[in-house]
Amino acid sequence: MRSVSPRTLLVRTGLATALALGLVACATLVTTVALACPPWRWQPPPDPRASPRARLSVTTLPAATEVRVDGRSLGYAPLLGHYLDAGTHTLRLKASCGEARRTLRVAPGQDVRLTIDVCRARRVPEPYVL
Repeated sequence: MRSVSPRTLLVRTGLATALALGLVACATLVTTVALACPPWRWQPPPDPRASPRARLSVTTLPAATEVRVDGRSLGYAPLLGHYLDAGTHTLRLKASCGEARRTLRVAPGQDVRLTIDVCRARRVPEPYVL
């Protein structure tokens, strides 16, 4: 049997120790990431009919129309996929040519899509400037 020099033994021991420390570091990292992140299982999207909320999408002419629901501004049209509680809501659309109002009754899980020409459907015209 061949004898191993102390220097070779030291190098081999050092490599083995470095490898062991690297494996421990990888295992620690994997465990930390696994505990910090949610499970990566695929989950089907929820059934919209089972949701207690309705989804509202509004498209208007002219496009840059302010959309308000129950007095709260939701931004400017087109508005896509805004969630509402089921029930009765007041929709107010304000454009440069005037304002239109609608009353919406939405059911749980309902997908409401509206397309409104505010200039033709307006109820409160802007005052004329002479």
